[in-house]
Amino acid sequence: MAAQNFRIKNGLSVGSTEVIDSSGDLTAAAFGTAAKEAIDDQVNALVVGGTGVTATYDDAAGTLTLSSEVGDITGVTAGDGLSGGGTSGAISVALDLNELTAAAVDVANDSIVLIDANDSNGSKKESIADLATAMAGTNITATNGVLSTTADITGVTAGDGLSGGGSSGALTLALDHNELTAAAVDVANDSITIVDASDSNATRKESIADLVAAMAGTNLSASGGVLSTTADLTGVTAGDGLSGGGTSGAVSLALDLNELTAATVDVAGDSIAIIDANDSNGSRKEAIADVMTAVAGDGLAASSGVLAVGVDDSSIETNSDALRVKALGITDAMLAGSISNSKLSNSSITIGGSATSLGGTVLANTDALTEGSSNLYHTSERVDDRVNALITEGTGITATYDDAAGTLTLATTITQYTEALVRADVSVTDAGGDGSLAYNNSTGVFTYTGPSAAEVRAHLSAGTGVTYSSGAISIGQAVATSSDVTFADLTLSGDLTVNGTTTTVGTTNTVVSDNLIELNNGAGSNANDSGVVIERGSTGDNAIMAWDESADSFVFGTTTATGASTGNLTITPVATSTGALTITNASNSGGTARNIYQSTSAPGGSDGAVGDLWILYS
Repeated sequence: MAAQNFRIKNGLSVGSTEVIDSSGDLTAAAFGTAAKEAIDDQVNALVVGGTGVTATYDDAAGTLTLSSEVGDITGVTAGDGLSGGGTSGAISVALDLNELTAAAVDVANDSIVLIDANDSNGSKKESIADLATAMAGTNITATNGVLSTTADITGVTAGDGLSGGGSSGALTLALDHNELTAAAVDVANDSITIVDASDSNATRKESIADLVAAMAGTNLSASGGVLSTTADLTGVTAGDGLSGGGTSGAVSLALDLNELTAATVDVAGDSIAIIDANDSNGSRKEAIADVMTAVAGDGLAASSGVLAVGVDDSSIETNSDALRVKALGITDAMLAGSISNSKLSNSSITIGGSATSLGGTVLANTDALTEGSSNLYHTSERVDDRVNALITEGTGITATYDDAAGTLTLATTITQYTEALVRADVSVTDAGGDGSLAYNNSTGVFTYTGPSAAEVRAHLSAGTGVTYSSGAISIGQAVATSSDVTFADLTLSGDLTVNGTTTTVGTTNTVVSDNLIELNNGAGSNANDSGVVIERGSTGDNAIMAWDESADSFVFGTTTATGASTGNLTITPVATSTGALTITNASNSGGTARNIYQSTSAPGGSDGAVGDLWILYS
């Protein structure tokens, strides 16, 4: 039976209020105070304040206020020496020395950046002039950052901030910041070293104050080398290569190579940072390809950064990540020449006390071997003597060995037991009772005579409901498998299993004490309707209460089917009269529909009761 929809024609009204119009839309009047309150509560449950946004719900006022936690910052611009920035979202700023503004170096006034070991390795600045003065050693003077020699130089020693030097040949000095003497940084007056890209990448100095002033971008100001923010910052985020940051207090950023963005390695073109032990442990870069060439030892070769194992390709080969002997192994052709026996650790074998060189001949018979003292050669005499020694006379058995004749005779001393002697020793006793048992010791035959019919019948007698006469037992009716058996009453204390196809109960009243009655037991995948059929005789079609398998629903109706029918039955639904109907599959579980009315006029104040459904039609 096909499922039916609940259909309302020309709208739905509750009392005098229309809640569904003729088009099927909910009207504004359908949303009363309770509905609006439920919607408000649901919207409040759905809206959650995210980062920078708060949500405030006023149930009494019926308002939901969204507020943004936004400061005065309209954007962050990366200044000199920084990269990144932005005007929206999570903004990151990263240290980037390539972004520094080029400048002409003034060694008398410029300053450089240094790491102050006396101040927890903090970043400081120092004037180039002071650096040169500190570097000026014996026979060297420094004036406004310019070094001059005052003597006949016999050697050059690398001073503060330099590495190299020597006492003969072409001497080289190199700038090495690791050699700088720690100093207190004066950001207002100190200078740093820069690479001036606008002047052929020449080395220049620049005051820290000017550098900081050039780096001051949007919402930043610089005074005497000190940066200040002009905006209400809400947080600082560490960018690529940096760690730290924060949203309050004194925020610190630190160089952290673990934070660098991952990249695809190109071993042929990429480089790595190294500490050059041959250059005073200076920081250098080296191509990965050159590193692989340097580490490739015997049996290895490097090409464009890729290592390969050197094999002769005749007997040894590479297979994926393994080095192996080829499938044919090491063949005779691969050997440079024959291997002489003398080159082997064992060049001969010893058999029977005689050594034979590999390649020699060993006789395969006993003539080439000397007889020992325990493992002797086979002879017939030795076998005869051994067998005679193994055989021991038992009860009734004698053994006679004739060494000269080569014979071993076994004989018995027991008198032969004849069939007559056996029969004479056997007897039988008949203890009485029905039948008889006898034995003939001359022929050896046992004779058993079974009980007579009279003897057997004498042991039988009639019991309850059973009669016995002249050997016949009966219960008053035929009980063959094909017989129809009738009993007045039948009471079973155990289970009753009926395996027939039809069970007919003709009683006037059937009383069943079971709480549940199972129909269609063992059906497996079922396609049959199941239920109870009520025979109505000549009154009309039968009545049925059934589960409609094809519609997956219960149905009450009439049908021409009987209790013997199967499959998808034809059922005509009929009116059903019942009390209050409780519906449990709606969201308001337990709601009760009392009565359903159809009328051309709306119900009056006294019509029906609470829970009634009134359907108007024209």
